[in-house]
Parts: sequence; structure tokens; C-alpha cells
Amino acid sequence: MSVMSAPYASKGSVSLGISTRLVFHSDEKRVSFPALNDTDKPLLFHGQVLTRDKLRFSPNFIVTPEVVHLQPGERKLAQVVQLNSQLPEDRESLFYLRGHFIPAAAESENGAGIGLSTSYVLTMKMFYRPAKLKDDYDAIDDVTHELDFKLNEKTLKVINKSAYFLTLNSLRSEKAEIPVPNEVSMIDPFGHVEIPLADPDIRSITWTLLNDGGFATKPLTQDL
Repeated sequence: MSVMSAPYASKGSVSLGISTRLVFHSDEKRVSFPALNDTDKPLLFHGQVLTRDKLRFSPNFIVTPEVVHLQPGERKLAQVVQLNSQLPEDRESLFYLRGHFIPAAAESENGAGIGLSTSYVLTMKMFYRPAKLKDDYDAIDDVTHELDFKLNEKTLKVINKSAYFLTLNSLRSEKAEIPVPNEVSMIDPFGHVEIPLADPDIRSITWTLLNDGGFATKPLTQDL
């Protein structure tokens, strides 16, 4: 059995959610998301919420129903349900929603042995957003300006002054695009990251973020 892992899958496969991220508003207690089987075989879907390190199941959430039967081409809703609210109230918390799409029945070849089947494992970010924070769809768009940039020799320090996880979508100087390593593209609430610069002789930074829908925000520019 082979396993495919990705944030989402294209047509002819499976998909989880409608974006690359899921926002869980604390006052909702539960949030729905779609699971789609766009293959030609029946699948079983099982969802889990993992801690930030992806090594443990979160004690804060469960996914229900425990198992969802998906016929070829079928799309059904599952839910993330909050079990307890013992999470920070002054900033977002990060989790991961993982979906397992498993063949409903293993096929055999010529009646002998188990044939090759494919399971899909899809993972997406899930942000827990406390009620004290703005829960509008454009919340991230409205805090794009709360990034601050400082030159530090051959690195660019990116400071997040907001209570949200902010993910860089694009970054450029007045000269050229600045590559952002994947491991530092998301900045914790009230945290910072450092990005190496091939050319530290720059005067301004223009950036966009990914909003709740997974789309780019409007570009902003800061002089250094």
C-alpha cells in the first residue's frame, strides 16, 4: 500500500477542506469541513487533530464522525469538535488537521493475494482563534501592516506584532524577490524570524501574506 502526503490533492484524487488552512473560532465549539473522494473507488475517511509538532493527538479536539464512508465522487462534511478551551486567549494557537483516506476494501489480483492500493494522507494547518480576536474573514488582511522589518547584517529580521500567525506569501526588495525558506515563512504571534539575504544592500521591503482563505493580501511596503 502506498501513501501520498500533501496539503491538498488535485482532481482525480482526494481533497480536504476548501483551503490550505482551517480557522477554528473559539466561540463556535465546532467547525465543519468537506472531505472529497474524487477517485473511482470507495474510500473511508478518518480525521485527526494533531499538536503543533505533529507527534501527538491534541487533547483539545476530536474529529467526528470517526469514520466517513465516501463513494466515488462523493463529498461529505466532517466536524472538528472542541473538547476543552484550555488554550491561550490573547493569541492564536496552531494545530494540524490530518485526514486519512483509506481504501474501503483491498482488491486481490486473480483471486490470490492483496493487490496494490493507495491511501492518501492530507494535512492542513488549523488555527484556533480566541473570541477576543477579530473573527471576520478579512482578519489577516487587516493586520498585514503589523509586520516590522529590520536589517541585521546579512539577515532580515521579520517581527510579528500581532496576536495572529502570519504566513509570508511573497517578499521582495526594491531590487528583486527575496526567497523565504519554508521553515521560517510562518511567524508566531508576537514572535520573529530571520531570513538570510543574498544582497543586504536594500532600502525597502514589499510583502504579502496568506489570508484565511489561502489568498494573497494586498502588498504593503516598508522603508528600511
